[in-house]
Amino acid sequence: MFAPQYPGLESLTDTERMLKKPESFCYYFLCTDPAGIGRGQAMPGDDSGRAVGDLRVDSNARRVSASGRVVDLTLREFDILAALARHPDWVFTKEQLSSEDPRTYTSPDSVGVHVSRIRRKLSEAGSAVRIESVRGVGYRLCVPTSTSLGRPPHDGAVFVGRRVEMDELTEALSLAADSGRLVFLSGEAGIGKTRCADELAARAAAAGSLVLSSSTQMGESAPYWPWMQVLHDLQQAAESREDLRAPLAAHAAIAGQIAPELLQLAAETPRASALPPEQARFVLFDNVTRLLVEVSQVQPLMIVFDDLHWASEATLLMLEFFVRRLGQARILVLGLYREEEASVPALSRLLGQLGASEQCRCLSLRGLAEEEVRELVAGRLCIEAAERLAPSLWQQTKGNPFFVSELTLMVCLSGQPDSIGPAELARLAPSPNLRAVLRSRLAGLTPDCRHLLEVAAVLGTPFSIAILARAAGVTREHVLNLLAEASTSAFVLQSEAPDRFAFSHPLVEHVLYVQLSPISRTRLHGMVAEAIENAYVGPSAPLATLAHHFYRGAAAGYEHKAIEYALLAGRQAMSENAFLEAARSLGHGLELLETAELRDSTRHEYVVDLQEALGDALAATAAVGQADAAYETALSGCENDQSRRCTILTKRANIATGQRDLAKALQFIQAAESELGEQPDDDDLEAWWRAWVESEVKRMILYFYLGMVEEFDERYGPKLRDLEAHADPAQRAEYLGWRVLREQRRDGYVPSPETVALAREQYEAAVASGSLARRALGSVILGNTLAIARHFSEAAPLVEESASLSEKVGDVGQLLIALGTRCMLDRLSGDVEAVMKSARRCIQAAKGIQGWGELVAYSEANLAWLAWRESRLEECRLKAQAALDTWWKTPEFAYRGLADWPLLGCCLADGHIQAAIDLARDILHPSQQKMPPAIESHLLTAIDAEGTEASRILEQAVQLARRYSYT
Repeated sequence: MFAPQYPGLESLTDTERMLKKPESFCYYFLCTDPAGIGRGQAMPGDDSGRAVGDLRVDSNARRVSASGRVVDLTLREFDILAALARHPDWVFTKEQLSSEDPRTYTSPDSVGVHVSRIRRKLSEAGSAVRIESVRGVGYRLCVPTSTSLGRPPHDGAVFVGRRVEMDELTEALSLAADSGRLVFLSGEAGIGKTRCADELAARAAAAGSLVLSSSTQMGESAPYWPWMQVLHDLQQAAESREDLRAPLAAHAAIAGQIAPELLQLAAETPRASALPPEQARFVLFDNVTRLLVEVSQVQPLMIVFDDLHWASEATLLMLEFFVRRLGQARILVLGLYREEEASVPALSRLLGQLGASEQCRCLSLRGLAEEEVRELVAGRLCIEAAERLAPSLWQQTKGNPFFVSELTLMVCLSGQPDSIGPAELARLAPSPNLRAVLRSRLAGLTPDCRHLLEVAAVLGTPFSIAILARAAGVTREHVLNLLAEASTSAFVLQSEAPDRFAFSHPLVEHVLYVQLSPISRTRLHGMVAEAIENAYVGPSAPLATLAHHFYRGAAAGYEHKAIEYALLAGRQAMSENAFLEAARSLGHGLELLETAELRDSTRHEYVVDLQEALGDALAATAAVGQADAAYETALSGCENDQSRRCTILTKRANIATGQRDLAKALQFIQAAESELGEQPDDDDLEAWWRAWVESEVKRMILYFYLGMVEEFDERYGPKLRDLEAHADPAQRAEYLGWRVLREQRRDGYVPSPETVALAREQYEAAVASGSLARRALGSVILGNTLAIARHFSEAAPLVEESASLSEKVGDVGQLLIALGTRCMLDRLSGDVEAVMKSARRCIQAAKGIQGWGELVAYSEANLAWLAWRESRLEECRLKAQAALDTWWKTPEFAYRGLADWPLLGCCLADGHIQAAIDLARDILHPSQQKMPPAIESHLLTAIDAEGTEASRILEQAVQLARRYSYT
């Protein structure tokens, strides 16, 4: 196997050479590697000594110690351990560890006996170093490494390459000690993202950081699952850290909503939240963020989010909220995701929102180079085999470390690693697809073990032993025996919790799951669902998990339960502001309802409940067309429930208003008022007044949008006293906001001091309402009023507040209003670059959203104004005309002058005097914004003039308009 001449043998006598033959692999390693090329490190001052973890091997003194305690070994045991210690993590065959020395003769068959004795003696000495068996190959020495909380240690795998990426990550870790940083690390499955994260976690821990880790499981999971893991790790760290308990106690009452184990640490008794969903979500996000920021002041944090491509919308929304506060903290956030799944809408949006930030870095891992592959496999194969197979391994795997490791393991499991060449390797793995490799490994398991892993794959990782035993219909003891077999084959790992196991890699779980036949998969989902349902009692039941499994197993006779849990899980997700998860769950319930065998009355109840809840979820995600269709179906199913019909009609009016189908919205409000009926007896008076105020406020909105000024004043003059007396805080904030807009129109969009005062009053009411949505509307109305009143410095933070809150509650329409106001504010303050940025942002946000054409037109008009100012006349014409074409189609076009003025300037530049005069008439229309008297005088004079004189006067008016920038 080796060359006939070896360094270290030259000084031996002929007799010694005869006794110690080079074929003895053990002796070869004791005589070679004087430069210390193995991973063990020589002890200072003694080239013959070697340190491996807590193990010290002194070849001269033939002495071994573990953590300072001497380990008593026989001559042969010492030779075997010394050979293993010279190259930790290298795999040695029994033949290589055997000896033909007459004094220490050891046959290959007896090596295992010696290894067992060495293991026992190392364990008795308290050593953490262990000798691992590689099935069908031999043995290797494994040195455990420090790991972050929540992560199992690596099995001694060599970390190679990644120098550039690790330098970037280490620099980000260093910068995060002063100001928070975010790093996205992407790459295909198995490329080494998690391995890099663990390596960085070890460096972070060595530098004094606390490492918190999480991962997302494949398939549907409960909202905020990764955040639950992060908080769990933090709670575990705080058990032995007094300085971490204070921030945990301060925020545990709220953070405990997603990590119940924190509730025992709460400084105050947790109370059920009565806040609206959007505010409850904001409070939750804010508390978790402040908790982690405060902990980082005690000790720097590194937080790892693995498998973000599987994360729920709720998880990513909280991550986005958290990252925007990183500047206040000493935190490094490391997010890992697969590039091939980066197109998932929620993740794509997150990357778009945060990827361009100065605090963020995006790194992408590629395959290892051929030399790095050679170094990687040298830890498992002998040097010759590594040299021989590295080119072929690199060619078949393109340097994917996990693929390389798996194929190398298959070489070892073949039983003849030394005889396998490139051709044999190709036959061993006919396809580079990892599934083929995993299937061949899974085939080596016993049928019982394979079936148990199939049940576990359906259950999802990490899985509970108790629930797995229930689902598989076997005893816990039998489950443990089968898991021991799977663990030996490296398919599963024990989690930190003593009763939980997890698959060693998600791909193992995936391959097991997809290989099941559809019928088997359906039956197993039903069995798993029943096992989980029987294991939980009361409100602690994992509704999302139960809904998922009953849905997948519905065909096995679980339709009714699947529908019920779909509704319960959808409502729970709505209460947690996880709207996309809610819509998906409710959709599953409706899908099953079509074929389920139910009584008609039960079916009708489910239709109404599911459709109304689905409408709420879709409306919250701006899918207004689908939401309205869901409400319409729900409405048709509750003909005898007047109260519910009134509620659903009001929701449909909200959608129609958002789509600017104002006539239709008015019809819905009238129908809702008809359902409401006359004022009832005293017992129902409070509820009646609440419904009456809601319908009146909606009608007020519609009158405003429809330009029904006289009707607005006539209806709401006498009713203001009743509105003030019976409106709740949120309703009061809303109707005051629309009164402000009415006063703005009355003032000609040059707000009077009284209007500004009213705007301040409505903002205070919005804040007092406790509703984030109301506050978003209140801040933009006050910001808009202050901006057109030229109070720019006071208006800017209010507009930003509105945009931020609108994003948090997922109100796209309100966000567009805020962005449009931001655009106006930038233009009035003369910030050209900001105008372009905010206008384009508004246009981008409005794409595909019905009913917001006037705001798109407003943004286009701002870009036209910018092009006009910079004499880009062709672009000015296109933008201004596009804005005007949209505004003519809407009843609200008070800001048309913003496009008219640039277009008028273009007409003058082109010599089109009559067209310019026509535009002047449009600008002077009573419905348009008021202008300074000097400009108005010029326009009136120009209309009465002709030819060159009209052109000269209009040019003066244009210059004045530019100077005042009033539009």
